[in-house]
Amino acid sequence: YPLGRNIVDGTPMCTSWEDMAVVLAGPRTGKSLCYATPAVLSAPGPCLATSNKRDIYDVTAPVRRLHHPDGRIWLFDPERIVDPDREGAPWYWDVIDSVTGPDEAKRIADCWRYASGQIDALSSFDQNLAAAMATPGAKLLANGKDYDNHNVSIHIVSRDFATKHPDAVKAMYRALVRESEAAAKRPEIITDAYRHFGASEEVANQIAHFDVPTILPIDADGRAMLEAQAREYVDFGFIDTMPDIAAATMDCGA
Repeated sequence: YPLGRNIVDGTPMCTSWEDMAVVLAGPRTGKSLCYATPAVLSAPGPCLATSNKRDIYDVTAPVRRLHHPDGRIWLFDPERIVDPDREGAPWYWDVIDSVTGPDEAKRIADCWRYASGQIDALSSFDQNLAAAMATPGAKLLANGKDYDNHNVSIHIVSRDFATKHPDAVKAMYRALVRESEAAAKRPEIITDAYRHFGASEEVANQIAHFDVPTILPIDADGRAMLEAQAREYVDFGFIDTMPDIAAATMDCGA
């Protein structure tokens, strides 16, 4: 597409269709008019252009319709910048069409929140929170202590294994308790492990401020907590009915 003319002899200067061009210039210096618009108008086939203003569309749409009468122009304008009085749209993009689970939902929600400037970082697990807190300028707005949080890590084994090897399951539980108590006495055990697996010193220092996890059995109090969480899942529509918590848990502290 055209870039301009050679200042020596006026020869037109163009790029190939496979080249990438980057224009660095201040506001109102003609970036859209002199570069983006000619690129769209010179495209011999389908072309995708994005802008936060309406100028490119206003200039190129009539010309593209003239030169490509059998083609179709798609305008994605959710903020009604091109047509402020528009009441509807002939097509739409379903932003949640690709959502098949919580991970995809969180990823898409994060993109929109980041783009809108509402938050600098969002994370739900300690290692991600550490990375977010290590970002220059990031601020911790809330954590699990600031609201009635039921989010805990649960160690799971298969029912078949627990039935056949209950002593082994309880031995694993005692080992977890032992390691948790050791880390409570010497927290650098955790940060040293993060460093060993590649965490930066900055992230490790953030992790050092976190509480050492406490390992608890799923006793009566633990089952009550899980039942409260399950009721929330039903209320939120994540699951249809309450599971049988008592039948699905094992009190390793007994």
